[in-house]
Amino acid sequence: MFLRQGNIRVHHFYHKSKTCSFESALHNAFKLKLFQRIEAGLRQNRESCEHKAKLMIQWYCANCQIKHQGDLLKRIADAKLEVKVDAYTPDISLYRQDGSVYSVIEIEYTHQLEDEPRQYYNENNIWIIVFMPITIGDLRAAEDDPLVPFSSNICQYKIEDEKPKNRVTENSPPGNTAYKIIGQQNEALETNLIAAENKGNVGIISLTARFLSSLIRRISRIFHSNRTSSSLM
Repeated sequence: MFLRQGNIRVHHFYHKSKTCSFESALHNAFKLKLFQRIEAGLRQNRESCEHKAKLMIQWYCANCQIKHQGDLLKRIADAKLEVKVDAYTPDISLYRQDGSVYSVIEIEYTHQLEDEPRQYYNENNIWIIVFMPITIGDLRAAEDDPLVPFSSNICQYKIEDEKPKNRVTENSPPGNTAYKIIGQQNEALETNLIAAENKGNVGIISLTARFLSSLIRRISRIFHSNRTSSSLM
């Protein structure tokens, strides 16, 4: 995937290959847009001591069941695209000043992060941030202020301490009624998708499930505002 930034047509991404799946194009477009935004902020912070860029991010924490918000750029000095972290290759990796891995960002579509790298990141207290664009319209989420990822594995209090003690948890639906309903609907979608795969109807059902899942996630954001913590990062 490459970026065209000419003076005539609107800036857009393109493939050198003549064959490109929708999944691949959406994944790469979102990844590059987000990476370029992070890079622009880091560049500004390296060049200016007075006018520091911020990249606010807001996520739900399953550990304390509240929504956290903070500056993603505050503790990082570098970002890399598709570089190995131990044996794994996240879409984007973020590094502290000392070169240690602070966070990995994964862009998921149909293929979710596997258990092995997830376990490694959790054991090494690496913040996993997951975005899940489903439609072309979801590309705008890479430009949101604040960024709102699909899921996160970490509690903000771990970020404050930088010495986590049983703070890393897997993201799960909040305890309020709205999220319980949304969680049940997502479980139903996954059940239908598995059933469709067994019957060989995965094409249509998969697209329908992903569309409905995207719609449900958008509705879920409405309920974020009732449990918000102030920015602590």
